[in-house]
Amino acid sequence: MTPEQRRILRPIFRSVAHHSDYIWCELKREIFDRGCQSQYHWELEYSEPANRALKALPESDKSILVADWKKEHSADISLSDDAILKTYSAIVVEEVVRRAVIASNRTCNW
Repeated sequence: MTPEQRRILRPIFRSVAHHSDYIWCELKREIFDRGCQSQYHWELEYSEPANRALKALPESDKSILVADWKKEHSADISLSDDAILKTYSAIVVEEVVRRAVIASNRTCNW
């Protein structure tokens, strides 16, 4: 991820991760109880908030994300800008899960 992508996505990672305290706690508990998995049930709850957050970005930030993605994935340039932003949505969800894994390991009182 480029520094520019990180700058744009960093606030989205935080806002999406904590859009619901209940879902955040349930995701952490699921990770703690079940260990490492390819996908978690509660992870799916973050897809729509991630999509909304990316759609709410200013057009200038969206343009930067799309341009950076096209630079990195020149073979898939045929994708529309909306499809590219959906791939960023998946990246946001992955980062939320990564942060939840770290947080679940720090949680002492369930």
